[in-house]
Amino acid sequence: MQPGGVEYRWLGVATDTDWVKPMKETQPGKYQMSEVKLNPNTNTGENIVILEIRFWLEDGEQHGGRWKWPLKPTGSNNWELRQESGSHVFQPLDDDWW
Repeated sequence: MQPGGVEYRWLGVATDTDWVKPMKETQPGKYQMSEVKLNPNTNTGENIVILEIRFWLEDGEQHGGRWKWPLKPTGSNNWELRQESGSHVFQPLDDDWW
C-alpha cells in the first residue's frame, strides 16, 4: 500500500461524522476540512470536540492521531474552542497516537 490515504472525522458534541478525505489546497501538502456544525449541550458541564485523522505509512500499517478540545460557553449561544486546555494544535498529545 502506498503512503497516504488521509481521512478525518469529528466526534463529540452531537457531531459524529463519517470518515472523509480532506480537500486539497492549491499549495502542495496543504489540505482543508469541510465545515461541520457543532451542537454543544448547554445542560452539561463539559463539551469535548474530537478530531481524528488516520493515514497509511510505508510500513503498510494504518496510523492516526486524535486531538481533543473542550468547548466553553462565552455568551448567548456562543462557544469557544479552548485549544490551550486540550491537545496541542500542531501535534496530538503522546497518548493520542495509534
